[in-house]
Amino acid sequence: RFPRPEDADRPGWFRLAAFRSEAGSGQVDKEGSADSDRDRLVALDCEMVMTASGPALARCTLVGPQREVIYDSFVKPREEVTDHLTCFSGITGDILRDVDTRLEDVQAKLRDLLDDRSILVGHSLENDLHALRLVHDRIIDTTLLYPHSRGWPHRNSLKGLSSNFLKQKLDRSSGHDSVQDAVTALDLALLKFERGPGFAVGASNVPLGRLLRAASTTFVVD
Repeated sequence: RFPRPEDADRPGWFRLAAFRSEAGSGQVDKEGSADSDRDRLVALDCEMVMTASGPALARCTLVGPQREVIYDSFVKPREEVTDHLTCFSGITGDILRDVDTRLEDVQAKLRDLLDDRSILVGHSLENDLHALRLVHDRIIDTTLLYPHSRGWPHRNSLKGLSSNFLKQKLDRSSGHDSVQDAVTALDLALLKFERGPGFAVGASNVPLGRLLRAASTTFVVD
């Protein structure tokens, strides 16, 4: 499930701060742009490793609306890593050996780069939000934009969506790449916006609202 509002009160969890227009805040007011919501799109992808307590953040990437990387950092869990899940995460012990960035550092960076009006785009975003311990309402998840033909809770893979709709093959030979995955999720979202809500919904044509209720989340409709 996606993190719920009450999760923000749990130790170590957080919400993004309300927008501030003061100079030097690290946040830019784009209200006057031609498409302010598009300007607020930020694609998010995280890679996780396994610890005794479960999955832990090992890399976090943010990509802006022009596909520019605005943040990308490896992260060392405080607990000992029991499995780097390299075939999925692309993370190895060598990569993390000299990393000193912790989850709290990533959270602080996200507070600086984003605010409560940011629109997070990703694939199966609930996993990334849980890894970051982040509660956020404005999200766009490609698993909901491109529903599986067998219906929820079945999900299309990002690799499959990229191949079918973007005509691009994701290279998984060395595991996932969070920059590549974030850009792919962003491109899929932009394609959906361009083609309209009826694009790529499959033969079942399940209403998006039903998918959202089944996933227990909200979607940006401004």
